[in-house]
Amino acid sequence: MPQPDVVVVGAGTAGCALAARLADAGRSVLLLEAGPVPVGAADWPAEIRDATSLAATAPGHPANWDLVAEVVPGRSVRVPRGRIAGGSSALNAAVW
Repeated sequence: MPQPDVVVVGAGTAGCALAARLADAGRSVLLLEAGPVPVGAADWPAEIRDATSLAATAPGHPANWDLVAEVVPGRSVRVPRGRIAGGSSALNAAVW
């Protein structure tokens, strides 16, 4: 495999846009994504295809990194982060 000019880590909305712009400018780009990269509409999990559902943000969903952040000492909250092409925007239907 030839060595790419640029490696972009994460195929979220920003990573995909950056990779496309770099490729348009003539760079060879390797775009890495830890989660699945659905090709057709039917390949996406149903709860992500349904823009009215936030089910993919639930703890334990395979498209969710399910991170925990300590917002103040002694208090933590779950922070859903996308582990799929489209990143967190794929999980939350870009409502935030």
